Amino acid sequence: MPGSGRLKKADWLDLGLALLAESGPDALTIETACQRAKRSKGSFYHHFETIDAYLLAMAGAWRERHTEAVMRQVEKAGTAEEKLEALNIATSLLDQRIDQAMRSLATRHPGIAEICAWVDRHRTGFLARLHEAAGLPPETARVLARIEYAAFLGLSILEPASTPAERQALYRHFLALLKR
Repeated sequence: MPGSGRLKKADWLDLGLALLAESGPDALTIETACQRAKRSKGSFYHHFETIDAYLLAMAGAWRERHTEAVMRQVEKAGTAEEKLEALNIATSLLDQRIDQAMRSLATRHPGIAEICAWVDRHRTGFLARLHEAAGLPPETARVLARIEYAAFLGLSILEPASTPAERQALYRHFLALLKR
């Protein structure tokens, strides 16, 4: 990306999400992004009027890539159980650091807090629908989805260095415990 022609808006978003994952929200500034991209601030401002607009666009890209795109991919699987497994695999491959950084940004930015709240509702609703389709009563499916999602978020904090394979295995154990 750096040094190879004009950057598109998506390139700036990719760069920002990578910076966010690597260094956290405090390191994400226009100057840092421009240095990483080897571009002038004018190039940045061509796509984003302010850092605030950039952060909101990044949060939107995160929502699309880490939630909506994942759900579309999962919906292609067959049974509810196969969808839960597809969700396990897809989410285990996501960069957990981006979720953590977005939540950190949300504590300081009301617009990003709204996006995070939407993502949380959407993810838990999706999980609940999958569990209900797998045979659980609606209220049980909703409660399980909330607990499962809390565990998903908590694992990224407690074991940030866990591998996708470790996360997948842990989730399979979680589902096996439900069947007892």
